[in-house]
Amino acid sequence: MTIDPMTDPMTDPTPDALDEDDPLVPDPGLVDDAEAPVPPGEILGASFMLPRGLLPTPLARALRVPVNRITDILSGKRRITAQTALLLATYFDTSPEFWLRLQMEYDLRCARRRGRIRTHLQAIQSARRLR
Repeated sequence: MTIDPMTDPMTDPTPDALDEDDPLVPDPGLVDDAEAPVPPGEILGASFMLPRGLLPTPLARALRVPVNRITDILSGKRRITAQTALLLATYFDTSPEFWLRLQMEYDLRCARRRGRIRTHLQAIQSARRLR
């Protein structure tokens, strides 16, 4: 997910930028985008494997990992770890940080969507405003 600095209210230099102290303006850290989070495995499959005609078994063999590690990542059952990020980065000529950022972004967006943490974050935000 990329944010256009021209439309991002957090970087908008115009006077119409959102006022962070306005209680009617939701804190962007508490409100997630309307779009559902995209699992990193979906990006691995659609943007890296599919264009190359690469199936899970040949990728697993090339990375020297169990096939279920790749299939579980593709199905969203497993996270991309630092070790797997290093392997994917080497194979696809990317950076390990790319894969870890995908995972981190997905984890954060999922966490923000959970009602319990959202309530907790709003309570912290309210307490912060009172000080």
